[in-house]
Amino acid sequence: MSKEFLGNRSLMAQDKKGEFRKKLDSIVARAQFLQVRAVEEDKDFGNAAKGYEKLAAESKDAEVRMKALNNAAVSYEKAGDRANERRIYERILELDPENKQAERNLVGMGSEHFLSGRYEEAAESYEGFYKIYESKLGKVGADSQKMALESLRSAALLRKALNQNEKANENFRKIVE
Repeated sequence: MSKEFLGNRSLMAQDKKGEFRKKLDSIVARAQFLQVRAVEEDKDFGNAAKGYEKLAAESKDAEVRMKALNNAAVSYEKAGDRANERRIYERILELDPENKQAERNLVGMGSEHFLSGRYEEAAESYEGFYKIYESKLGKVGADSQKMALESLRSAALLRKALNQNEKANENFRKIVE
């Protein structure tokens, strides 16, 4: 019904401040959120992730957008799609550069690779996390900056252990600059 109201031009013309439209948009977004959640509850995580991602792209409500992105990342993880999980967490950090949950989850992905003996992938994950903050160093909070530099240090040490000295040295140079 909210969509019908939004399509009613004469009704919307009376909404001079746009407050009614915002409320209707929010109702529509939340209803769509519940529909996608039902897909997730059916354990169809791949489609749920895509649904959450679509909802985030279409939503004008910032709160719904961030929750949908987070749920998309979690659903991608449950579906075993680590590349899209990482992409969504990176998107969250673009929108909210100091989102602690997204930071922890991205660094955690690198740690999972490390603990599984996939050192090359761990180094790539840590370097990817650093890259998000590379141009923002000095502009983000101390905790985020510290986490980014520690991630790059971990990548450098892993590269050194893997005899990838050129990449290791490049990472060490970035740390001291």
